[in-house]
Amino acid sequence: MATQPAALTEAAIHLALRDCYHPELSLDLVDLGAVENISLTPDDTAPGTGISGVPQRYRVCIRLAPPPAADEATNSQIAAIIRNRLAAFEAVSATEVLLLDEPRWTPDRVSPEARTQIAARNASTKHGLVQIQK
Repeated sequence: MATQPAALTEAAIHLALRDCYHPELSLDLVDLGAVENISLTPDDTAPGTGISGVPQRYRVCIRLAPPPAADEATNSQIAAIIRNRLAAFEAVSATEVLLLDEPRWTPDRVSPEARTQIAARNASTKHGLVQIQK
């Protein structure tokens, strides 16, 4: 007998977003503080809806407050990264990524872990040049 997949939760989506990195900043979107909101809505139009034994599928909406340096191409790439990551969930039928103008992203949204990573990177460079150590 086949087992039913675990129910999809916002916590599971949030955890998956830790695998999604900003292409220019090399920080995951959660630690970067870009994830504003995650919402799950049952998808009543998904194939198999209403058939006994077919698990519920969901539409996922991710609202992001992207860093101000991100241009349209970078934002499109971020949305594609998120969609590709969430496609791994059988219960996700569609993913929508909304880029918000408000609230504005500010550096104080960056997690302490990401601040440590940034500080380590900055310590290894001098005047914008990479230090090569023997």
